[in-house]
Amino acid sequence: MKLQRNTAGGVLKALGFDEQVLPYAMRTALAACIALFTAWLLKLEHPQWAAMTVWAASQPVRGHLLEKGLFRVVGTLIGVIFGIGLMWLADGNPFVLTLGLTVWIGLCAATGNLLRSFAAYGAMLAGYSAAMVTLLEAAHPDKIVEMGVDRFLTITVGVGVALLIGWFFAKRQETDPIVAGTRILTSKLLRQIAADLTDKNEPHDRDETQAALLAEMAAIEDALDGHGAGSFNRRRTARAIRILFIRHMALMAGLRDVSLATDEKLAGALGNLADALENDIASSDASSHLRIALALSRDRLQIRDMLHALAAALRDGTVDLPQASVSAESLVLHRDWLGALQAMIRAGLTIFVIGTVWSVTGLSVGPFMMLGASIMVTIFSAFDMPHVILRSVVFGQAFGALGAIACRWLVWPLASSQAELLVLVLPFILFGALIMAHRRTARFGFDYNMVLLLLLQPAFPLTGTPGHSFLMMGAVVAGPTLGLAAFTLIYPVSLQRRFDTLIAMMVHDLEAMSAPDGHRHDIEVWRMRFYHRVLRLVRLAGRIGEAEITAARTGMTIFAVGKAVRQIHEAVDSGTANAEISDRLRLTLRDLQSLSRDPQRCARSLERTADRLHAEAGMETSLLARAAALIDENAAQLQRAEKAGLRGLYPTFRFFRPSAMRP
Repeated sequence: MKLQRNTAGGVLKALGFDEQVLPYAMRTALAACIALFTAWLLKLEHPQWAAMTVWAASQPVRGHLLEKGLFRVVGTLIGVIFGIGLMWLADGNPFVLTLGLTVWIGLCAATGNLLRSFAAYGAMLAGYSAAMVTLLEAAHPDKIVEMGVDRFLTITVGVGVALLIGWFFAKRQETDPIVAGTRILTSKLLRQIAADLTDKNEPHDRDETQAALLAEMAAIEDALDGHGAGSFNRRRTARAIRILFIRHMALMAGLRDVSLATDEKLAGALGNLADALENDIASSDASSHLRIALALSRDRLQIRDMLHALAAALRDGTVDLPQASVSAESLVLHRDWLGALQAMIRAGLTIFVIGTVWSVTGLSVGPFMMLGASIMVTIFSAFDMPHVILRSVVFGQAFGALGAIACRWLVWPLASSQAELLVLVLPFILFGALIMAHRRTARFGFDYNMVLLLLLQPAFPLTGTPGHSFLMMGAVVAGPTLGLAAFTLIYPVSLQRRFDTLIAMMVHDLEAMSAPDGHRHDIEVWRMRFYHRVLRLVRLAGRIGEAEITAARTGMTIFAVGKAVRQIHEAVDSGTANAEISDRLRLTLRDLQSLSRDPQRCARSLERTADRLHAEAGMETSLLARAAALIDENAAQLQRAEKAGLRGLYPTFRFFRPSAMRP
């Protein structure tokens, strides 16, 4: 039997099929067929939508399957409610529909870019679900409630079938790789600290070691949203790991370019704790080493804070499920407000232009063009390189449209009832599984299946003409084509641009902190968000081929400047400095408000202020001097906002997000 399985696997591989993907694709296709007939038996008007939902909701992992299905139902319900309200308000006026969808889809695109994982998917789905409800029945506003209910019920049927079939075959979410990776990474950091405590690290070695640790941390952090999907326990674990990483980075930033006093006992305790984490030894032994390290680090605040975070994340001897104290701790992560604003403008402008053309010309395929474009400018706005993916989407949808035309005009004329129409479409659905599982066509598979079902309305008797079918094909393919044009012309998206934008946002925060009321910003919120942004920056650097150590240094530069700004605000607010010194401090803050435009000027201003404070007031100014040196070294990185042409968005950005420090 094993030999037969190996032989079958070899044959499939020789034919170009992925033997791991094919079983998943086939059972998803079978589930789509079951959903199609279930919706038909329930007398729903668009049973093919249930089959489409199976393709959209199915996932190979149980947690992902559960959470995506939940957000698909919730997103659809919200979109349907808005769509019904918009149709009632518009009363058949296409321009009013266009204005309503422009605002709604823009807001949904922005919300999706601010949320994470499947919650983002649900927000974007709410956008184009409203478009589907309103546009497909735009000529029949009297049927909008029935259309909305039908849309929601078919989606619910599809999600239910996908869960029922997929749950028995989907694998459980693997916890060990994330937990084990966190444990090993923590042990490496502990060893680095131990080496610092015994004076065995050179500054250059420390830079490279920290950059490597940040790269590992960023890779783990990038997987945490998916890791926590569908499980409260895994979600708490992800939260605990993120808090632990914040403590790690705070310690790394605090120890950067600082020589620790030699402490052989603490170094030995940290080394023993690293061994315990790396080897996953008994919980009692790990706890014992941790208690010893905590006792010995009593006078070293940053090391002790990191060990406390580790203690909070320890359970049964492994970095696993967090204690209750972790879930109560605040956690503020990066949200791409600038990217969300760009997505909102791009989506809204695209829908408005297409809708205006439809309103003026009355094109019969206008609603389908708007529907296709609404999906593209929402879902793909969160992708790193949407223009690359959309090229494949164009071909996949064209292939699906041709499949629908072949079914409609070559096969369906043989049917004598609606039931036979459903039976005759099954081979086309099953063929979609083969497309998805073949290595050469896998990237087209999903779009083939979705468009095939979208265009095949199993209504008997058949109506329409071949010319109308080809016209609908052109309208559907126009959706991703228009989406591609939107992503090319309106705030183009790429990995490099996301990298530049992330630096620009961090620099913009510094400029906002340097304003006269900058001291009001919550420094702890800024620090937590900053650490998370540095991890994202390092992750992006690795993907665009830029040195991760450069990204790490840029992040540490921004952090050093932030601490310098804080120190200047504290000196001004204390009232202990004389008038001339206070004026000098305020002038430096004004200079720092143009950090992205002229970093060299900011560096010189900080240097002069540091020299003057030290000479005239006897103040400790090493922090200011260090920040000035780092700005000078990393000036090119700090100017990325200017070079990327992002500054023009900042006035709107401030309106969209009133406080640069808001969580």
